[in-house]
Amino acid sequence: MNNTKIILILILCNVSHAADWPAFRGNLQRTGFTAEKVGLPEGKPLWRFGPVGAVVSSPSVAGNTVYFGSRDSTIYALDALSGVVKWQKKVYGWVDSSPFIFGDSLVVGCRDGRIYILDKTTGESRNELVAGVQLSSPAVLSDGTVLTLVGPPYNSFAKYRAGETESGWSLFFSQPMYSSPAVEGPLAAFGGNDGYLYGVALADRRVLWAKLTTGTSYLSTPAIESGVVFFAPGDFDKNVYAVNLSDGAEIWKSAGNPALGKTHQEESTRMPPQMLNNLRR
Repeated sequence: MNNTKIILILILCNVSHAADWPAFRGNLQRTGFTAEKVGLPEGKPLWRFGPVGAVVSSPSVAGNTVYFGSRDSTIYALDALSGVVKWQKKVYGWVDSSPFIFGDSLVVGCRDGRIYILDKTTGESRNELVAGVQLSSPAVLSDGTVLTLVGPPYNSFAKYRAGETESGWSLFFSQPMYSSPAVEGPLAAFGGNDGYLYGVALADRRVLWAKLTTGTSYLSTPAIESGVVFFAPGDFDKNVYAVNLSDGAEIWKSAGNPALGKTHQEESTRMPPQMLNNLRR
């Protein structure tokens, strides 16, 4: 990923009646599904905003406001109808994480090792959670609990209860964790840079199962639908998996490229040092 300046372009034809999109892939299950009918845009963009730093963060939308982070170390809130900046908050690192909108708050992780909880109307800070390097997009449960995967120096899956500034509990791993957690009921699923897909019981901080793949998930995030986890590890594992959320049992696996098989597992399940150094920026 380079640092090329980009321009954010709004191409929706009618944003005033669009459904809210409060999180990365739209919901806690990370399905990316909406029942709303969406057509292709026509004509010119309604507006352009930029230039800003490179944008890796996916936008979230509530009402007529678009929220996203940038590699100019700023979190932005734009009017969706005009592209006018409603507010912007400067932080201390790249913001590649996608915001989660929870009630009147905006929850967004940053590479400076913090998760910022902001007033979504004004951008004023409400809390800052102590976390490792954040590429994961947080999940916020109905009671305000924040779940996230954590990179260096903690390399963990962390749970923050409402009002906490430090994690109430964590599960620690041997590799940085950057997948975004998908949640259905009392269970969560996420990928690890160690090559595993994990299922976790949220109530008692317990790994229910771990399914080894031959790829490194890195930023790959699973989706959950009716108790089934769908996951594409990437890298040297070109398959798509469907497994039971409750026990990790494989339901099916797509046909991958046989030339990229288990012989590459050792090198695919560790992050190259140069990539790790770049992530710490």
